[in-house]
Amino acid sequence: MPDRRVLTPVPAPVEAEATENDGLRYLRSGLRHNKKFPVMEIFGPVIQGEGAMAGQPTMFIRFGGCDYRCLQCDSMHAVDPRLIAQNASYLTAEEIGQKLRDMTPAHIDWVTLSGGNPLIWDVSELVKELNEHYMIAVETQGTIWRPWVADVDCLTISPKGPGMGEHTDFGVLDKFMDEVDDNIDHHSGVVNLKIVCFDSRDLDFAEKVFNRYPSIRRYLSVGNSFPRWLETHAVADPVMQEQLLRNYRWLTEETLKRPKLFTYGEAPTVLPQLHVLMYGNELGR
Repeated sequence: MPDRRVLTPVPAPVEAEATENDGLRYLRSGLRHNKKFPVMEIFGPVIQGEGAMAGQPTMFIRFGGCDYRCLQCDSMHAVDPRLIAQNASYLTAEEIGQKLRDMTPAHIDWVTLSGGNPLIWDVSELVKELNEHYMIAVETQGTIWRPWVADVDCLTISPKGPGMGEHTDFGVLDKFMDEVDDNIDHHSGVVNLKIVCFDSRDLDFAEKVFNRYPSIRRYLSVGNSFPRWLETHAVADPVMQEQLLRNYRWLTEETLKRPKLFTYGEAPTVLPQLHVLMYGNELGR
C-alpha cells in the first residue's frame, strides 16, 4: 500500500459546517426563486474522468446543494451553503437549457448533471427539454429519489465509504435501489455503482455494497486526496500526479486480491480519475 501520509483526511473548512436540514432549505429556496435552481457551473465539452463514462466527451451542469458533507469532497464549492449563496446563478430550466445549447458544439451528444447532489432538485422539466438534444448522465449518492431519474441514459450511484468521511445509511440506500428496480431496467446498461476508494476501509465497504446489489455494473475509482478547497494543486503537478498514480496502482493490486468484489459474474472496473491526473483541481474540468 502506498505512503498514506499525504492522504490523511483533513477537517472540512469552517464554511462547510451545515445541518442535515440544508437540503430542505435548498428546496424551499428554489420555490422562493420561482422554480429557479442554483447553478454553480455550466462547462465543457470535456472528457468524463471516471466511472462508466470515463473517456466520453460531455458537457457538464453542476448544481449547488448536497445532503452530505464529505470531508474529502472535491467539489466543496457546490456543497458549502455559504459558497453557494455567494456564487450560484439562479436559473430556470429554460435558461439552463438555452445556455447549455449556446455552449455545446454540434458534435457533442452527452450532458452530465452533477453537484453536490443534483437529485435534491426537481429538474424534471429540464430533463424533458435536454432529452430532445442530448444523452443525459447523472451521479448521486442514492439518498433522494426523483421520478425524472428514470428518463436519463446513465445513472451512477456512488454511495460514500469511510474514506470520504461520511456514513451511508443502507436503509435509505435500499429504498433508493427499490425505486431503481421499479423504474429502470438494470440490463439496459443505464445503471452502475461506483465506489470512490481512499484506503482498505473503502474496499471493505465496496464488498458490502456490491454484494448487496449484485446485478449492477460496478466501478472502483481512486479518490482525489487533494481537496479543491485547500486551494493547492489548482492545476496538475508532478507531486499530485505521482501520488494519484501510486494510489491507482495500490487500488488495482488490492482489488485483484479480493474475490468478494468479483461476485455474481460481475467484475469491478478499476479506474483512476482521468480529469484529476490531467488537470488537477481546475474548475471547469
